[in-house]
Amino acid sequence: MSELRKDLITGRWVIIHKEGRRTKKRLPSQSLAKPKDEKDCPFCPESISDIKEKELLSYRDQENRWSIRVVPDKFPIVDSEGELDKEGVGVVYDRMNSIGSHEIIIESPMHDQTLDTLPYDQLEKLIWAYKERFLKLKENKTIKHILIVKNYGKTAGGLVIHPHSQLIALPIIPKSINEELAGSKKYFGFHQRCVYCDIIYEELRKPKERIIFNNNYFISLVPFAPRFSYETWILPCTHNSSFENISDQEIKNLASILKDTLTKIKINLNNPGYNLILHSGPLKENYLPEYHWHIEIMPKLYRSTGYEWGSGVYINYTFPEKAAQLLRR
Repeated sequence: MSELRKDLITGRWVIIHKEGRRTKKRLPSQSLAKPKDEKDCPFCPESISDIKEKELLSYRDQENRWSIRVVPDKFPIVDSEGELDKEGVGVVYDRMNSIGSHEIIIESPMHDQTLDTLPYDQLEKLIWAYKERFLKLKENKTIKHILIVKNYGKTAGGLVIHPHSQLIALPIIPKSINEELAGSKKYFGFHQRCVYCDIIYEELRKPKERIIFNNNYFISLVPFAPRFSYETWILPCTHNSSFENISDQEIKNLASILKDTLTKIKINLNNPGYNLILHSGPLKENYLPEYHWHIEIMPKLYRSTGYEWGSGVYINYTFPEKAAQLLRR
């Protein structure tokens, strides 16, 4: 029988559709073949300019070869300079200038690498780069929130094969983060506990049927009410609302569980496209007792339907317990 399940944080309902009762065309897997125009890749060392003035951050060896590089997006969705100039438009509307930062984090000089094939030490460097950019942008009082996004594969919106992710810093808090913050605050008001910490505690109890991996620092799981088939979360086991507060030891363990989780997704789901998003608390709030930073990974297996867009009720075609069981293989 199909089920309606309620997300504990946002209060959002999802439909977990009984498999076999209805078919839905699956999106194609992602090819790892190099494109014919690799020489024109904008992120390869042979193509990208080495003018250091354009760099926001880079990790280089003694021979000046970079392993991680952060540069401004060539076509940013926000402006890095200017004033917000907030104002009302008419009686009911509001507007402001889009001031913030849109950055590209080039994850490797190697064109055909993916996050799951990067060495562990390279993943550690990448997470360090995330942290450094968070801390630097936190100095800008205009910016209220930072989101890290990775679109892997054409089905997930990835237009360039070369491994990279994006950082988008805005003078507002995005709607999805506001929903998490509001739900977390409401739960904390009733229980005086972080809802994410309670989810971790509940999932670690027997029979652990939705857990993929866990160690002393992080847990990788399929949530109880996932929006998408094989949606996966990675959460720190120690309460922390702000990603930029991540410790050295946590970085090592995050690199490990991230690589292992993405490897499971690639192998068991036949290399799907996916969106990976790092959710962190507002920059002005260094510590919130009710919120928990985390990573969400959404494999792109099926297209969303009109009902989902119109109602806000997602339809998931894989029960999370079965999804976790497959991903543990």
